[in-house]
Amino acid sequence: MMEAVHHYEGTVNQVMGDGIMALFGAPIGHEDHAVRACYAALRMQRRVNLYADEIQRGGGTPVQIRVGLNSGEVVVRSIGSDLHMDYIAVGQTTHLAARMEQMAKPGSALVTEATLALAEGYVQVRPLGAVMVKGLETATPVYELLGSGPARSRLQASAARPDPLCRTRE
Repeated sequence: MMEAVHHYEGTVNQVMGDGIMALFGAPIGHEDHAVRACYAALRMQRRVNLYADEIQRGGGTPVQIRVGLNSGEVVVRSIGSDLHMDYIAVGQTTHLAARMEQMAKPGSALVTEATLALAEGYVQVRPLGAVMVKGLETATPVYELLGSGPARSRLQASAARPDPLCRTRE
C-alpha cells in the first residue's frame, strides 16, 4: 500500500496496525492531488489483489483492503527533529476519509463528492447515494471508485464535463 502512495508522490503519515493514512497535496503540493490519491487507491487494490491470488494459490486466506478518500482542508503540523520529520493531519477532512474507509466493503474504495469534484473525468465511479456518516449532521454523497477514466489532461477532463452555463431549451 505504501508503494502505491509513494508512486503517486503522496506521504504516508501514519501506520496503524494493518492500515495506513496517506496525504496527497501536503507537505508537497500538487495541483492534481485528488487524482493522484484515486490512482494510488486503484494501484493498491490491483497490487493487493495480485498478492491475494498468490496467497490463495499457496493455500492461504486471500487478503482484501478497504480505501476511503476525501479532499479538503486539513491542519498539518510536523513532528520530529532535524534528522527525522513526520506529519500529522487532523480535522473534518481526515475524519470523513476514515469514515469512508470504514464504510467501504472489503476490496473497494469509496470517495466523497469533494474528491470526485477534483478528479472527475480522470476516474470512473458508481454513485451509491447519500449516506449518514457518524459525526456529521447531513447525509454525504458517496461514490465507489471503479477505475481510471478517459481523461489524461485538465483540458480533456473539462471538455468532458457539461458546461453549467449552456442549457438546452425544450
